[in-house]
Amino acid sequence: MRIPSAEMISQRAFRRLLQAMSRPGRVYVLPPAADNGRWGPLLALLESLLDHEVRFAVVGDGGPESLQAAIWGRTRSRVAAPHEADFLIVAGGDSGGETLRARRGTLQYPDASATVVYRVKSLLFAEGDEARVSLRGPGIREEIRLGEIRGLAPRELGYLREANAEFPLGVDAVFIDDAGRILCIPRSTEIRIMEN
Repeated sequence: MRIPSAEMISQRAFRRLLQAMSRPGRVYVLPPAADNGRWGPLLALLESLLDHEVRFAVVGDGGPESLQAAIWGRTRSRVAAPHEADFLIVAGGDSGGETLRARRGTLQYPDASATVVYRVKSLLFAEGDEARVSLRGPGIREEIRLGEIRGLAPRELGYLREANAEFPLGVDAVFIDDAGRILCIPRSTEIRIMEN
């Protein structure tokens, strides 16, 4: 049996990410990462997105300095201030409000916005979990309700909703857990926080 190359793993991860972006709120699993270390699945995802032409910033707790060095070492992407980054990496599930300062594009160039990548503990939703958020929009039939995203600060979904209030301006969000599961909320998705 042939072991897939790093390029093949990266291509497969990118295709899976495209599936997740086109079907917001659904959980997909990335192909197994060659590196199963602390940042393995996150780095595999970022290798499929970043290169020397884009800028990234790491915010939040969870070892941002070592993660920043690992991302640079694997992608040669440039480090930038959070409000200038093409990709804002939220290492510990809490951006501290940086999501609200992320680039949202312009009316002339809405695609010049940032993508926010949240590393969370788990995207597995337990049976009987109360719905925390409702998603509507392109790629969703009627609505999708999500339970708690473990490891995501509760205010982050509110930040995303606020950042995306003036579509086509806004940010795309990708959530990834340590098992390599991903879930996407593009800027075209309407986010409604459920009252408990």
